[in-house]
Amino acid sequence: MKRYATAASQLVHFTGYERKVDAIRLVDPLLRRVGEMLGTADIIAQMSDRCYLEKCRDRLYPEFVTGRAHPSQAARRQNRHRVQIRQ
Repeated sequence: MKRYATAASQLVHFTGYERKVDAIRLVDPLLRRVGEMLGTADIIAQMSDRCYLEKCRDRLYPEFVTGRAHPSQAARRQNRHRVQIRQ
């Protein structure tokens, strides 16, 4: 039972933003796949909520900022690698 509790304590991190996915340590590749599926299911469940857009604005956006997924930061990173094309 302890083995499952240890794995579950790592798997739950796939649903959050506090750790990068690469930093989640799991010995078994099958458990990593289960974690990836769990994280995906969590996102799909959130998006299926009829109030998702309001939650994005009111609750999830602060999480994105805290998790450093702020849109302006992502855009700056993306633009750094973009080639400028002038007409």
